[in-house]
Amino acid sequence: MTTATANDVRLIPAYVTQLMNDLKASGRTFSGEQAEVDVSLAALTRQEFQESIEVPVEFGDEDMLRLIDIAWNGVDGGEYLDDPNFWEKGNCSWTEAGGAKTTVPGALS
Repeated sequence: MTTATANDVRLIPAYVTQLMNDLKASGRTFSGEQAEVDVSLAALTRQEFQESIEVPVEFGDEDMLRLIDIAWNGVDGGEYLDDPNFWEKGNCSWTEAGGAKTTVPGALS
């Protein structure tokens, strides 16, 4: 598994901002409190990427599903594979700090 370190460019926080802006535009509000979650994206090639990020504590399962879908669509596998045309969504997940892991099998729609 590839895990983001402090020296890596963090990918997913920009997607948190994008999702929050979309949700705010539809009337959602946020308290400003953050919860730390680990997001794992996996491809059927078994290359995984994991990054610890902060999201609003109000983010529920549907919001996390949308965030994973946004993040997944932001990568193409080109940095991991010689053949990025074979890049299919595997199981993706998130884990609340100290909590249980939630896994989403395969592609989201």
